[in-house]
Amino acid sequence: MKRIAFTFIFAMCILPAWAQTDAFPTGARAWAVGNATSTLADVWAVGNNPAGIASVEKVGIGLSYHASPLMISNFNTFALVYAQALPAKRGVLGVQVSRFGDKVYSETKLGLAYAYSFQKLHIAVKTNFVQIAQQTLGSQARFTFEFGAQVPLNKYLKLGAHIYNFTQSSFVDGVGKAYSIPTSLRLGLAYQPISSLSFFGEIEKTLALPASPRLGVEYEIHKNLTLRTGVQAHGQTASNTQTFAQFAGLGLKFKQVRLAYALASQNGLGVGHHIGVSWQK
Repeated sequence: MKRIAFTFIFAMCILPAWAQTDAFPTGARAWAVGNATSTLADVWAVGNNPAGIASVEKVGIGLSYHASPLMISNFNTFALVYAQALPAKRGVLGVQVSRFGDKVYSETKLGLAYAYSFQKLHIAVKTNFVQIAQQTLGSQARFTFEFGAQVPLNKYLKLGAHIYNFTQSSFVDGVGKAYSIPTSLRLGLAYQPISSLSFFGEIEKTLALPASPRLGVEYEIHKNLTLRTGVQAHGQTASNTQTFAQFAGLGLKFKQVRLAYALASQNGLGVGHHIGVSWQK
């Protein structure tokens, strides 16, 4: 009973910033650059901005582990992403499977994405089957939908946009009151003055919350080693006040295999760790 009570209190205070029902950033690279992910193009884009998987030429797969703040194992997240290019350049299919929580409270997401390139413009649509399960209240499932786009403005700048849950799907709480799955819109720019250095800027607006600006930097100091850092400001659901998070991480590359680690420090929540490994051909 104490565990259930603790879980409920923690969920009310912490989960709005750490849940899977919203557009949870996927992969350690995303967290290392402050979650400014709308312009990133790799296999992890399946879970961030699916338009980014249009750059996958053949196939890619990734597995990530996200440790919650305060190192509470009950609320860790595991995610699997997969992208496969279709024959004759007919687009790229992406699949995402992620799970958050434990047997007391959990959230599971199954996503299917399709991305296509119109010359330089990459666009994508995605649908997610989202299920929440509570030990005392049973489970509920809903569908959410996403749309993403990426386009280079010139040889240095790229624009990215992503909208999540534009149908405003919602769940029902224990007393029959509907509560919405977050609907969010993200708009970002990537600036790459040289091939080894990239800057990412993004702003996210979630309904009923303040805008969340994000900044990230990625610097390849060696062909096999990349350093990353970022900062993010966002509003908490409970108090509707701005809080800040700082991020740092690195990436290692071994031929077609990429390893990534990120450390996230957020005011009031503590430290979270993120690890990801991917293979892309």
